[in-house]
Amino acid sequence: MANRSFIYTTDDHQQNPVDASGLSEYENEVHPLYLLMVAGESQMILSNVIEEADKTAICGSFEEGKELVLKFLELVSIYDESYRIDSFMDFVEETKEVLNQRKAKYVILENFEIVQLSGTNFVPDTFRELKEIKQEVEELYAKHLAGNLSAEDIQGSGFYNDFDDTCIEWGEIDRQDIDWTDFWNETLYHNLQK
Repeated sequence: MANRSFIYTTDDHQQNPVDASGLSEYENEVHPLYLLMVAGESQMILSNVIEEADKTAICGSFEEGKELVLKFLELVSIYDESYRIDSFMDFVEETKEVLNQRKAKYVILENFEIVQLSGTNFVPDTFRELKEIKQEVEELYAKHLAGNLSAEDIQGSGFYNDFDDTCIEWGEIDRQDIDWTDFWNETLYHNLQK
């Protein structure tokens, strides 16, 4: 089995089976942007891909998640010079385009592959952290709008550091070498469209 996390969008996450469109998949961990995507009106749910006894998926409001992702990427592109590079700026524009074109009520984060391979259901702990993550990004954005935000505020943020560590693979690659191509991709390994 692989070791991926997946993001889907749907208008009804309680169907069985769910009819959902792929949005992204990420290798080896849950990308921090996925956490922002499900941070609004979050709830833990059973996987829509496999049968399981414990809930390993998280569902959230697509519109709220989209706004959080766009706000966060805007802050990074304004306040962190190391991300003011063409590849990241292109990724920000692509993200706006992809998320603004997508019309859905919910976004679902599927974690079952990582849970199965790790042998630990980390999802309840992650779920509890979502409110703090959302609040952190909203507070940073409010400071930005008030003209009180600095690069140090962004770089001192726990969520930013998780994002940066994931993107640079914990110092293994330089920011200009991050491959943002196909981050947003409708064709995922597990197809949930009817």
